[in-house]
Amino acid sequence: MQKQIIFIVVMVILFGVGFFIFLKPEKLPEEGFFQEEGEENVVLEDVLYRAEDIENISYKIEVMNPIGSFVARFWQKGEKMRMETTPPQGQKIINIVRKDNGDAFIYMPTSNIATKVGVEGSQEVIRESVKEKALSVLNHDPVILGKEDIKEKSCIVIQYSTSVEKVKMWIWEEYGFPIKEEVETESGLTKTEISSVDFSEIPENLFEIPEEVELKEEIPYF
Repeated sequence: MQKQIIFIVVMVILFGVGFFIFLKPEKLPEEGFFQEEGEENVVLEDVLYRAEDIENISYKIEVMNPIGSFVARFWQKGEKMRMETTPPQGQKIINIVRKDNGDAFIYMPTSNIATKVGVEGSQEVIRESVKEKALSVLNHDPVILGKEDIKEKSCIVIQYSTSVEKVKMWIWEEYGFPIKEEVETESGLTKTEISSVDFSEIPENLFEIPEEVELKEEIPYF
């Protein structure tokens, strides 16, 4: 009788193990991976580093925040950047940043005056570089939410949080940089969209101050 009981217990255990194995779910992709049916795993790091290979890029920036909105145009060639902004009821402002030599200027074409501010005083401009944004994402342990097409561009949707903000980005998979971004802070939600992207060669003089412009001394940065 005791042998029969032991045999029954062993059979129940074996049946339970077999049932658990049968119902065990498939292994999920590792963190940092994304997979759709019929596709290979996409490594987010590999996608983001595609932005490093871009030498010339220009695009339109549209920003909407709790204070208002503005539109800008951005050019980048290597470590040289230029951003043109025209505030509502204001004159055009041109920011030129040369990370290659440490120079940076605020240029007001209407008044024909440029002020040297240095790279440290131009971080707001540098942050609008989609290449800089792409390469900074991996510093924040992003979570992949899925995929979504934005204006016929296949994007990987990611999200991460810092001590002061919650960020959601749509990374253009082909080139590795964000074309849409939502940043939520205590002040509210800021939305940024990139359009009119162009990879054509950018002339060097776009990152230079015209000779006839009055150049003012550098503003100290603290």
